[in-house]
Amino acid sequence: MNLTQGSSFTIKNADLFISNGNINIENQATLDIDSTNIRLHTSLSNKGILNLKGDLWAIGTEGVLTSPSTTIIENYGILNLVGNFHNGGTLNTIYKEEGAGKLLNYGGSITITGNLINQSEGGQHSSVQIYGGSIKVDGGMTNATDSTLIFGSYNGKLGQLIGNVNNQGEIQVDIAGASLGSHQLITGTLSGNTNLEILAGGSKSEFINSSTQGNGSIKLEKNTQAIDTFLYSLEQNQNSVITALEQNLNQTPVQSLYTYGDRAFLTNLSSHISTSANALSTQAPSLSLWSIMQNTTLPLIYQPPMKRFSFGLSPFAANASSANLSAPLYGTSLNALLQLYNHQVSAFSTYATSQSTNVSSSTQTQLDSNSLLIGIYDNISLSKLELTLLAYYGNTQHKSKREVFFDTSTFQGKFSYNELGVQSTLGYPYRLSKIVF
Repeated sequence: MNLTQGSSFTIKNADLFISNGNINIENQATLDIDSTNIRLHTSLSNKGILNLKGDLWAIGTEGVLTSPSTTIIENYGILNLVGNFHNGGTLNTIYKEEGAGKLLNYGGSITITGNLINQSEGGQHSSVQIYGGSIKVDGGMTNATDSTLIFGSYNGKLGQLIGNVNNQGEIQVDIAGASLGSHQLITGTLSGNTNLEILAGGSKSEFINSSTQGNGSIKLEKNTQAIDTFLYSLEQNQNSVITALEQNLNQTPVQSLYTYGDRAFLTNLSSHISTSANALSTQAPSLSLWSIMQNTTLPLIYQPPMKRFSFGLSPFAANASSANLSAPLYGTSLNALLQLYNHQVSAFSTYATSQSTNVSSSTQTQLDSNSLLIGIYDNISLSKLELTLLAYYGNTQHKSKREVFFDTSTFQGKFSYNELGVQSTLGYPYRLSKIVF
């Protein structure tokens, strides 16, 4: 089922609703289901409004005597449930209708009037993951043995469970991208296993000091001593990259790069960014003014005497590529030559452009370059001497854009180079005669 933007679909007064396929609710779309039992066996993605009335079962398995699996529900919008939410569990013990559920909330709002039961069955693992936004449970939540409740960040804000929690499984806090300071994760009473495991990028952080402040709340602070020691151990380029990323994140609310992972993650990140920049900079010489000058003027210098007037247009294209790099180059050269008495005068111009991209697992760097060269060249033949005069102007413009995937940061820059030059040579032409033996 796919509900596009602005559409709606309603089911009323049903005894049983079963979905063995994928349900997709786009922004500004609405799905209303009123059924005694609602079973979702595959997946549901909600970016609009989902109103459910009845007991919701998300247990993965598609029927009797089938292998257990996991139902995935993603919510970015509004989900209202009048009833109980069974995230994993057992429908029928005789026919082994059992499995797991994975409920993920990404900045959305979920309201449940009954209970939220997070339970793993059939060798599958159930989890409720609240990345920003909130899940409000009037009847309270039960996090059963071998099941996980995860709090994570969405746009800097950690998710929140509004209600009581009876925890017999695990509660994890993924602080990647979370704002520094205090966070209230559970507004009600936390009973059973009250331990909160705080992780950064899947492991404990050496750069962020975290402390629990009572019933379901935590406080995050920088470990400045560990950070200073780490920065001192890096190469200069890597140190500069990490410092720039940290300054970009250090806004209001205050976020920190060091919430995203350990020293291995940060070292690899800075290395990828430096490598992408270096890979693109190696393409810059193809658009440098010196390179264009040489390719444009050398044919003029060494060309033999020609007819009184000639005109040339030479388009060119090239591409440099590797596993992560793409650097196409396009351009054209234009020249006109006039033979006048003892002068061989040439006017020339060259334009070249390139859009280079380097992609790694953590970053994408783009360098757009444009170069223009114009000039005039005169070869003057005297009685016994030859004089050449060259005057030119060149300009190169670069625009860089670097995107960092893990926090969607974007860094942009512009730089340019201008050159105005004149050159002359004076020589004695010496010609060798052809000798035949």
